[in-house]
Amino acid sequence: MIASQARKNARVNYWRPIIARELGLLLIINWYIKVELLRTHQLPPYMTFSQIDRVPALKEDIESQASLVFKSAFGGEDKFNMFCVADTCEVRRNGNMGIVTSYDHSTSRFNTKTCPSNVWNSNEAVFTSHAIEHMEPLHRRQSISNTHDNLGTAVLDMTIQNHFPGHDRGSLLTKFRIAQFIDLLKYNAHPDQGPPCCRAKLISLLNDAETEEREDAAKVEAERVELQKGLARLHSVRTPALQRPRKKIRNGGRQPNPQRMTQLRCIWKAKIEHYLSKEYSSRGDDSEHLFTFPFVTSDNSLHTCSEGLTELGSLRDRGLMHDGMYMRNNLTESTVINASSVKSTSPGDNIDGNVLDFCLSW
Repeated sequence: MIASQARKNARVNYWRPIIARELGLLLIINWYIKVELLRTHQLPPYMTFSQIDRVPALKEDIESQASLVFKSAFGGEDKFNMFCVADTCEVRRNGNMGIVTSYDHSTSRFNTKTCPSNVWNSNEAVFTSHAIEHMEPLHRRQSISNTHDNLGTAVLDMTIQNHFPGHDRGSLLTKFRIAQFIDLLKYNAHPDQGPPCCRAKLISLLNDAETEEREDAAKVEAERVELQKGLARLHSVRTPALQRPRKKIRNGGRQPNPQRMTQLRCIWKAKIEHYLSKEYSSRGDDSEHLFTFPFVTSDNSLHTCSEGLTELGSLRDRGLMHDGMYMRNNLTESTVINASSVKSTSPGDNIDGNVLDFCLSW
């Protein structure tokens, strides 16, 4: 009997600091959630900090979320929550394995999941409660840390139901920022019991965190846009020409001068024709005779030049035109134009002398 009572006292002494830590953090987390709801203006305008507890459904929802946050952020490893049932009046229950889920301060008992055997099996576990003197820990903590320096900087999302039908909002979405919560505990170990400056300190920490998050998001977006532009430039250089995007006009949107464009097209057309004339020259006879200037008739008679022309044939028949005879030894030098002379008029070639004489005499 004495040994059994000594074991019970040892268990009580082990669990009491853990219970005190959990209850204290739950109160602070509960206070944190209320401040966050007021800071983000998610409650009706008439609600104040002290009036939140006057709405039973909202108060219960906040306490439930605080319990979930504690379990996620401060619950510790599962092995330190494992226990076995011992020194109970029911012998069949002694030795059963269980794990702590939360503490119910109204009954001073732990809410647990317990297996009906001495081997832990989550599929067979049932929800029940146990007094702390009957819970023998399987792994004892060496010390209970109050520094919270190893909790990281995670952000936990919380969803609270809207318990105000007239308030046009859906669920109340809040965030629990572990880093700012730890900084607040360093400022005051019990901010829920502290002066109003603790609430102002928490609001300042949360505002600074949100500002930093927006700046980081803006930097990430700027880097993404810059990376997208770089990939677009690389794509326009490395892809085939037919698949490249058209480049924008960089002269302020002004359209090019139509006359200038016409001149450029003519210049390029002349260059192309010159290149073709050099590369693909005609295979015909360059000495082929085309015509001789001045133009003469078979009998050197101006009168007979109109033969076959309707306009001048009637006049010739009426005898209204007199012959203007060209002597065979005319003083005017004849200009002979052949195929070679015509080719010399191509762009880039030297014009033949006969072509110049013909143009000047015409």
